[in-house]
Amino acid sequence: MLLGVDATDVRLQVDDSVIDLPRVALQRAWNGEYIAIWRQAPDAMEPATASDLREFQASHGILADGVIGPETRFALSTSAVGPHLLKDLR
Repeated sequence: MLLGVDATDVRLQVDDSVIDLPRVALQRAWNGEYIAIWRQAPDAMEPATASDLREFQASHGILADGVIGPETRFALSTSAVGPHLLKDLR
């Protein structure tokens, strides 16, 4: 499980062990596929207008189609209270 990422390293949990690896090591081994499991927080905000939604999607690297699909819901939940990926592994 990916616990965090910073500019040079990644932190993973493998079974009961937590390990830090250089990002390049993960990039060499990872084929790009993943499974994301999350619960949308009840306080996650949704953009007010279709234009706001498309702007939000574009700013998060999501296809700006104006549809609140799984990727958009995941991005919307990042500002809610709850677990998040670490951004600084120090």
